[in-house]
Amino acid sequence: MERAGAIERLQHELAVMARSQTHRGRYDSTLVLDASGYFILSLLAVHGPMTRKRLAGQLGIDASTLTRQLAGLLSGGMVDSIADPRGGSECAATPAGLEALRADRDRKNAGLGRVLAGWSDADLVALAALLERLNTTIDDAIAATSAADRP
Repeated sequence: MERAGAIERLQHELAVMARSQTHRGRYDSTLVLDASGYFILSLLAVHGPMTRKRLAGQLGIDASTLTRQLAGLLSGGMVDSIADPRGGSECAATPAGLEALRADRDRKNAGLGRVLAGWSDADLVALAALLERLNTTIDDAIAATSAADRP
């Protein structure tokens, strides 16, 4: 398959994958977090407390979008706003937020494990590595574009 055809096929498969993830999140009543809450808590779990500016930058969204996405997490006790030692405030995952993240991640992993039960370990490792490479390449391209747009 030529490169252009492979890129077109990849774009289609990524769209199908995104649709299935959106569908599952919307209709799986066992999940506690919506997609934005899951991503926000995942970042806070990995990186620890973050300023809103840094969190918005990591998510690739603007401040007003982050404010809307954080509202439910803050009111639900999943995220706290804490004092930043350098001034201002930071967002931090609460124990309840980390537990909701763990529970949802466990449910998602179990479901994906069932779907991929017929796949070999080697295929799973290869797919995970390729998706990680793709996400890193996309993040690098976004960072380069953002840097080029700065005065």
